[in-house]
Amino acid sequence: MNWNVTLGDEACPTGKAVGTWGFWVQEDESSGTFVVSSEANSGDTIGLAFAGVPQGGCGISLSVVDGGDALCATDDPDAVCGLDVRFIRAEAVGR
Repeated sequence: MNWNVTLGDEACPTGKAVGTWGFWVQEDESSGTFVVSSEANSGDTIGLAFAGVPQGGCGISLSVVDGGDALCATDDPDAVCGLDVRFIRAEAVGR
């Protein structure tokens, strides 16, 4: 997939890419800091990290939208569908 996105000083990978993902969780209630957790098993937003890209170089998140029928890609936590990329469940198409 070509995200056609450059974030920070690094471009996001194109084609097949290797990496990890985790749900965004609040690290500390008093500070309001959120982090991507490899231990969380649920959430509304998934953070992606790509191998070979420095941390922060390609900050892509997928947010659950449309009652769980779709995911929107974003590079901005304040703009849920900020990259205009939407993944829709096959069974949700045509509802």
